[in-house]
Amino acid sequence: MYFCLKYYKCNIFVLQDFGIPESSIVKAPEIYTLGSNTVYERLCKLKETPELASFVNNPQVARLIYYHTKVNSRLKYLQSKNCVSLNLLVTNNYSFNRFNCNGNDKGKTNDIMIYLTKELGESKNKLRSLLERHPYWQYISLLTIRKSFEFLKKNNFTKDQLCHCSQILLYPVHKIKDALVITEKMKNVSYLRNMSGSIKSEYLLPLVLYNLEKDYHFSGDGVWNTNEKTKKIRLSDSPKATFEDTEELDHEPSTKLL
Repeated sequence: MYFCLKYYKCNIFVLQDFGIPESSIVKAPEIYTLGSNTVYERLCKLKETPELASFVNNPQVARLIYYHTKVNSRLKYLQSKNCVSLNLLVTNNYSFNRFNCNGNDKGKTNDIMIYLTKELGESKNKLRSLLERHPYWQYISLLTIRKSFEFLKKNNFTKDQLCHCSQILLYPVHKIKDALVITEKMKNVSYLRNMSGSIKSEYLLPLVLYNLEKDYHFSGDGVWNTNEKTKKIRLSDSPKATFEDTEELDHEPSTKLL
């Protein structure tokens, strides 16, 4: 493949300004055939789209930028199936249609692992073993997990606390907020409180998780919003548009070698 030196240098600077390392860029060298303005606009759009912003630190993020048109045409459909994964957003038509037939995609859990290992600084094996204790962890969107992580981080919970109670990240923020209030009002836990009367931080998240699940008999159903668990999506709702594996370029690629 041939690249224009001008696009190469400009795109390097644009991508690095958004915190995307060169190790991620090499996963999709085709991105160097796009103009720097196009790359910049697509990066801005990516960061403005909650579901896509979760992939900013994913090693494959450059593919989202290059396959921008394909990604956006598939996103709404995958949202309706609660199955947004980077793999499905950029994969070829054959693999995407196969997913439509059997509904099986392993990329979603991989996206979760990549995100959490980056944010919590723990190994995939450790985090997976902790999350697998929850029966529905594979069905929770990365967006839900990211929002819950950011909320708890802003409330001064440490990475170590979030790691040891990582299942709490599977619950939506509004439920965590309610459970925090309920937890602080719990009786018969005075021995867990500090001098100011608040529950000590090292005990707070396990108690919050307890309150999130106690009304559901600790079945794991507390992660769902009303009727969300039984929501059915018909495969016939799949987009009728066909998806190409390459993007229409915004310029004529240079035929000169670097």
